Amino acid sequence: MVRPRMSRPWIYVAGPYTRPDPVLNTHRAIKLGDQLYGAGFFPIVPHVTLLQQLVVPQDVEYWYRYDLNFVDRCDALVRMPGESTGSDREVEYAYGLGKPVLMLHSHVLTPTTVELIKEMLKP
Repeated sequence: MVRPRMSRPWIYVAGPYTRPDPVLNTHRAIKLGDQLYGAGFFPIVPHVTLLQQLVVPQDVEYWYRYDLNFVDRCDALVRMPGESTGSDREVEYAYGLGKPVLMLHSHVLTPTTVELIKEMLKP
């Protein structure tokens, strides 16, 4: 059964995964996702598949394709700072879908950033 979406906008959290360290990057992404949730958004943090990768290992191209499914369903994307081929692909994909993208300069959400996200989600 398909359920109606809740009222919170879905925000995809794109950011480095492998460099410099998957656990550190996952920690940062989860913390940012928690801040986004506290600000009224519903974050999608693909980094949590770290555990799935440990249980059922897949090649990197699998994860690139897997994550784009989440981008499809989100209302916007925020890009954490740092070098990341996968995140760069996700940003390009989101732009191609016409979704708003915000490039962050920090792993910490500020009130100004929250307002920018809200602004970019306005029709």
